[in-house]
Amino acid sequence: AHGFGEVVDRLIEARRSAPVASCVDLVPEAMARTFVLCGDRDDVSTQLERLWGRADSMVVRPPSWGLDPAQYAARVAELEDMLLGTA
Repeated sequence: AHGFGEVVDRLIEARRSAPVASCVDLVPEAMARTFVLCGDRDDVSTQLERLWGRADSMVVRPPSWGLDPAQYAARVAELEDMLLGTA
């Protein structure tokens, strides 16, 4: 639906024989930006602001891949502060 069918096929094939970490570079930036808000805190905040008016549902959570539990908890707290406007 988003035009990434060939990329998905390559990712599926790569994952059959390689660990996730070695497949990450197969995801083009355009694909990541289609499904994920990318950037620093200000960039993500601006992107979220634009989405609130037109999205009927969203899952808003920080990235977790490659983070230890303490790092993930810190990212969750930062995101909560950003969404609640407390920071």
